[in-house]
Amino acid sequence: MRDELNDIPRGAAAVRAAGAARLSALAEPEPWDEDWKRCAFQPAELTAFRPYGDGVRAEALPSSPGTDPDPSNPEPVASGTELAESPALRLVFERGRLATLELSDAARASGVRVEGLDVLDAAAAERLARFAVDSPDRADARAWAELSHGARILVPAGVGLEAPIVVEFLEGGEGAFAAPRLFLELGRNARAGLRARFRSAGAGSDADCAVAGGVVAELAEGSRLDGAILQSFSDGTPAYLRLDAALGANAVIVWREFHLGSSRVRARSSVRLEGEGARADLEGAWVLAEKQVADLGTVQRHLAPRTASDALYKGVVAPGGRSAFRGLIEVAKAASKTDAYLANRNLLLGPGARADSLPALAIGTNDVRCTHGSTTGRVDPAQVHYLETRGIPSAEARRLVADGFAGEIADRVPESMRDLVAAALAERMARAAAGGVHA
Repeated sequence: MRDELNDIPRGAAAVRAAGAARLSALAEPEPWDEDWKRCAFQPAELTAFRPYGDGVRAEALPSSPGTDPDPSNPEPVASGTELAESPALRLVFERGRLATLELSDAARASGVRVEGLDVLDAAAAERLARFAVDSPDRADARAWAELSHGARILVPAGVGLEAPIVVEFLEGGEGAFAAPRLFLELGRNARAGLRARFRSAGAGSDADCAVAGGVVAELAEGSRLDGAILQSFSDGTPAYLRLDAALGANAVIVWREFHLGSSRVRARSSVRLEGEGARADLEGAWVLAEKQVADLGTVQRHLAPRTASDALYKGVVAPGGRSAFRGLIEVAKAASKTDAYLANRNLLLGPGARADSLPALAIGTNDVRCTHGSTTGRVDPAQVHYLETRGIPSAEARRLVADGFAGEIADRVPESMRDLVAAALAERMARAAAGGVHA
C-alpha cells in the first residue's frame, strides 16, 4: 500500500511537518540578535514573498531518468554555461519545476538513484527531517516548512563515480519564495563529486525572488564527497543557502563555495563529524561591490574521537560593501584527539569597505588541537610596487593583487567547474573594482 494512504506523513510532507514544528518553536530574532544583526535581511522579511505552488509541491521526478520529464515541454530548459561535459547525472530545476534529468549509462548501471522528495520512503524522510528538526533559525526553518522542490540522490555502497553529479537551481518570479533542497546520500565507501549552481532565471524584476535552501549530505563510513557550489543570483534576490553535512567514520568531505551574486546573501556551512576518523575541508570565497552585504559562516562540529577539520574563507570587499564571517569550532566531550583549524582572511579595496570576522571555539575536552585566526587588510603596496616595476600600470597592478587573493581558492576548484567559477569571479571583481582599488 502506498505511503500516502498511511496516517503517518511520508516524503516531503514529513519533512515539511518537521520544519513547521521547528518554525513554531523558534522566536523571531531581535534587531540586536548576534547571529542576525549583520545580515541585510531578517527572517520576517521573507514572509512577504509567496511560496512556489503555495508551498505544497516538491515535484516528483520521472520514473525513467533520461526521458523528457514533461511531455508537454519536450525541449529541456537551457542551463547556460555547462558545468561538466559528461556528468554522471545532470539535474536542472527552473522556478520549482524539473527541466532536465539525464543519468549516464555508467551511473545507471552502478545503481545510482535519483527521486523526487515527495516519494521518499519513511526511513529516508526521517533522515532528511532530522536536519529540519535541528534548523538553527526561523529563515531556514521556514524553508523546510515550505520545501518547494529538489531531489534525493543516492550513490550506493562501494560505487565510485568518475564523472561528477551536476545540479542547477534556476530561481525566479517577482515576489516568489523558492525553497529548494538537494539531499545527497553516499553509501559506505562510495565516492562522488558534486557541482551545484544556484542562479536567477529571467532578468530584471522577474528574477527578484527570495531563496532559502541548499544541500544536505549524508556520508556513510569511508565515503568521500568533493563538492563545489556557485551562487550567482541577481542583486535583487535575497538568498540564504546552507550546507548541512553529517559524516560517518572515516568519511571525508571537501567543500568549496563561491558567493558571487545577490546583494543580500547569507550562507552557512555546517558539518557534523559523527564517526571516528571523519574529516572535513571547507573553503569559500566572496566578492562584494558597493551596497552589497554578505553574512557567511561555518560550523565545524566534532562529535567523535580523532576527527579533523580545516576551514579557509576569503572575502574581497569594495568601498560601500560589507561582509561578516562567523566561524565556530565545536568539540564534544567525547571527541578527543580532535584536530581543527579555522581561518578567515579579508581584503578591503578602499575606504568605506567593512569586514567583520568572528571566529570562536567551544571546546568540551582538553585532548585536542584547535586554532583559529583572521586577518583584514588593504591591498599590499609592496606587491603593487613589484608589479609596477615590471611595467604594469598602478590600477591594473592593484586589481591583479585582488584577483590573486580570491583566486587562491578558485584555482583549487575541480576542472569541470573551474572556467565557470573563474568567469563569475572575474565579472564580480571587475564590478567591485569599478569604484577604484586603493592601496
